[in-house]
Amino acid sequence: LYTYEVINQDRSIFVLKEPQRIINDLINRLEKIQEELKTGSYGGPTFDSYPNLDNVLKENGCHRFSKNVGGSNCETMVYDSSYGFSEEVGTLPINELINEYLYYVKNFLIDVDNENKYLHAKLPFVSKENIGIIYQLVTNDNFFKLQEGLIENIFGDLQYINNELMYYSIKYITKQSDLIIIIILIGVLIFLFMDLAIFSKLFKDKIKEMNTLVSFLFLVPPQIINENEKFKKFLETTQTDE
Repeated sequence: LYTYEVINQDRSIFVLKEPQRIINDLINRLEKIQEELKTGSYGGPTFDSYPNLDNVLKENGCHRFSKNVGGSNCETMVYDSSYGFSEEVGTLPINELINEYLYYVKNFLIDVDNENKYLHAKLPFVSKENIGIIYQLVTNDNFFKLQEGLIENIFGDLQYINNELMYYSIKYITKQSDLIIIIILIGVLIFLFMDLAIFSKLFKDKIKEMNTLVSFLFLVPPQIINENEKFKKFLETTQTDE
């Protein structure tokens, strides 16, 4: 988008050379992110941590998200070396492809500053005639043709990587969920075993004690119970002082 604004020079949106400044800032940020991802200096995994993505990160090829509706696909992609978009360039691994694109963007900015090239970029973006001239320039210029092809393949690679990472994440979460379920089941089985082996024995002992006490109390003659305050209290409250 900002490369088009370099040519448009629309002063109603940007001040002089503001698009160039934004592009240079984005290039620096992108190069920094690439380096951090490559070395892991940002505190996370490196590219080597994802061997299932080697076909995109380390090998040449064209990649598209299988459910990408309406976008281009690798079978219909048109390469044209006349403006630099050869199949060899267009199918570079993602990092090299991005570096290649940034290289051409930097050269484009240098060419814009060169008075002998992109003279139409100096035209004010205010009249129908000027807009028509700028449109023809952008449509026929080799850089913009190359940019369109490179961006399309970069976007396709990123969509493919995003889809693969999502699939990996879902698979990992599902695996961990299954592991948690297994741990819970093991815990339940251990609890049941403890209940049967320990608590059940305690319950049986207590029931046996209660049966003994009840049997004893019913065997004791009533007049002995009436004469003994401890027996009477136990029958009334089920509590004893001892």
